[in-house]
Amino acid sequence: MHDKSGRLLTRTHCAVSELKFFFYAQETSLAAQVLARQASLGSLKRVRFCVSDFCKPINESFQRKLRALLHQILNTHGLEYISLNLCEPELPALSSSDEAREVPVPASLRRLKYFHPYLDPYLPLHLKWHAATLEDVSLAPAVPRAAFLLSSMPRLRRLQCTLQEDMEVLLQCPSLETFHLMIYLTDKSRLLLPQVRAFLKKVVTRLDNLVLDFWGGDESDEATDLVLCLEGTETTPAALRTLKFLISDGCHAFGPDPTVQLRRLGAVLHRLPNLTSLDLGGAPTRVLLEALDGTVLPDLVELTMNAPWECPHDWAHGWQARALMRRYRRLHVHIHPMVHQEYEVCEYCRKHKCHKIPEFGRCTLFSHSKGARCDVKHEKCEIAVIVS
Repeated sequence: MHDKSGRLLTRTHCAVSELKFFFYAQETSLAAQVLARQASLGSLKRVRFCVSDFCKPINESFQRKLRALLHQILNTHGLEYISLNLCEPELPALSSSDEAREVPVPASLRRLKYFHPYLDPYLPLHLKWHAATLEDVSLAPAVPRAAFLLSSMPRLRRLQCTLQEDMEVLLQCPSLETFHLMIYLTDKSRLLLPQVRAFLKKVVTRLDNLVLDFWGGDESDEATDLVLCLEGTETTPAALRTLKFLISDGCHAFGPDPTVQLRRLGAVLHRLPNLTSLDLGGAPTRVLLEALDGTVLPDLVELTMNAPWECPHDWAHGWQARALMRRYRRLHVHIHPMVHQEYEVCEYCRKHKCHKIPEFGRCTLFSHSKGARCDVKHEKCEIAVIVS
């Protein structure tokens, strides 16, 4: 945030509905003044703050100013969306007596997003005061009592979080449709795995959408075995319609090598009868592609993956792609290409000029006639695969 523009915002009579700031520690007081000014003008609905000073030592003065800013956000009336991306330090949690002294604002929040392993002492109060209105919550840190607070939210439709204590109480959320689990195992979080497994097996029988996010690219058996929970319970298979894997820090894996995290997926495909969209987060193994035999996942219309070959153009015209799309006639395969630089164009691309796959973005493979309505959005780069 530029100091000049920041000072102007503290005096303006122009009311805005959204504040989006990237600022440094020394600008925390200025951010608080801007927030106070806009809150007083009565139109503010959305706040997005990103504080960055990752390499500098955090002194007590900054801690006091940051705590004051967080307290001010807590007490701002009428906010519908809060997004905080904060670095160290972790401020001490509020005592029960401190919490009791806070006067709640009327419930208004619909979306709340916290990023990075940072604990805001006022976060539990946000969850408590706005339980009646919150619909979308993202929590990167493990938050004390979070599961119990979230379980009392009647409108909660989307939840993103790390492994939390007492996750099974989240089964009490009546409206939950989408769950994004960030899997980052530490000595402390490993102790939570038994209850997380029990929760996953039950919740997939009710969810529409699930994301398994192997944060940090965890390849341990303890992490990858969570994929087996997708089978649901003994009596009820998963109800999932979309399933997505993220392999490395919230992103797709790089390169054509099969991802270790998917080694268990083939064993549970038959327990996903309603799945229409599957994002592998990387390249599949040959065994996994063969497991997609046309009888499992009968409603599959979208498969997103890295091409399991150094040249995605070559793979798109090969026998594996044709065989897969022959088994699933409505299927669209979105491939993330790992394309060589222009000066490193492979031999296949030199000989075949029919398609130029972009270095970035995706390419869609499909087998229906070009004029047919398919209700699937094609990428700008598309390849029609002839299967008959």
